[in-house]
Amino acid sequence: MKKNLLILLPFLLCLCACGDRKAQELTYDATALESADVIELSLTDIPSDFLFSKPKQIDFVTDSLLVVFDNYSGSGKLAHLLTKDGRAVGSFGMIGKGHGEMIYPGSISVGEDARSIYFFDWKTSYSIRFMVEDILAGKNAPAIINTMDSLQASYYRLNSLSRFNDKDYIATGYDDKIRIMTVKNDQKLDVYSQYPKLDENEEYTWSLWSNGRFGVSPDRRHFVNATHIGMLFEIFRLDDGKIKSKVLKAFYKPIFGVADGARPACVIWNKETIGGFNTLYCRNKSFFGVIGGKGNTHYNEIYEFDYNGDLINAYKVNGHVVCLAVNPQDEMYLIVMDDDGEQYLKKADLKSL
Repeated sequence: MKKNLLILLPFLLCLCACGDRKAQELTYDATALESADVIELSLTDIPSDFLFSKPKQIDFVTDSLLVVFDNYSGSGKLAHLLTKDGRAVGSFGMIGKGHGEMIYPGSISVGEDARSIYFFDWKTSYSIRFMVEDILAGKNAPAIINTMDSLQASYYRLNSLSRFNDKDYIATGYDDKIRIMTVKNDQKLDVYSQYPKLDENEEYTWSLWSNGRFGVSPDRRHFVNATHIGMLFEIFRLDDGKIKSKVLKAFYKPIFGVADGARPACVIWNKETIGGFNTLYCRNKSFFGVIGGKGNTHYNEIYEFDYNGDLINAYKVNGHVVCLAVNPQDEMYLIVMDDDGEQYLKKADLKSL
């Protein structure tokens, strides 16, 4: 009997592995969203002495200090520190090929110590660290932090990275080799490579999920990955960096085109689809996603979900929400664009609702 089990063991392991890689089928159901009571958010203007150009991300460094990643591609700075009353107190980060400069900055993350801010350079897969005290003092003192497997960046096609400190981070990739990777003490801790099935062409599926948005809760207990074409998200539970159980929700089906000759496949926005998760922001108990309506690139609907994937609140604002952040005091700060393309810093008090 034992001999027979030993013979069967490789076969059984193969079945388990193959089963683990089977793509999960999606069932689309937008009932919860379409039947939700929508709260019209009252926004307060925050007069700022800073002019936004191409803001991509906003986050809290502390409860009273904000950082804005402006994604400016000219000769100006890439990120800015603002007080909650809109006063600019420091700018940092530049495009270039010199020390501490970036070729293609993809995202920023605030370190768990609230003293460091990290850029992730998508082109090189390196992180660039800036210290908040240096930024406030007007010093340019970037430090290059080597991302594990940086030399194999083109092979792994790392897309985004959320860094907690110099040695711990979570990264997302473009293909099935390294879709989600957690790293602790500069050592690969866990990898998740499954993709929910969106299209018969596997590469389209990879690209739709990988070109979306992702976020990590500040307590590092949850990780959310979402598409921005269609409206779908996955919620992963994290246990000391290990990727555990998953919740998958699919609301609106993606409708997309593909750029000719683009590799990896470059999916193109189609005006017939619902635009899901133009921005995503995670807190410890919930996360927020911004979507746009069918045939409309105007993103003005904000949905808040818990980490079971259930809808908590639906909000609506007057204007296009470019990015948002919410602090533990339920203060939501948003960069909102009007119909003329002008962008403003605004605030909503969720406690008063």
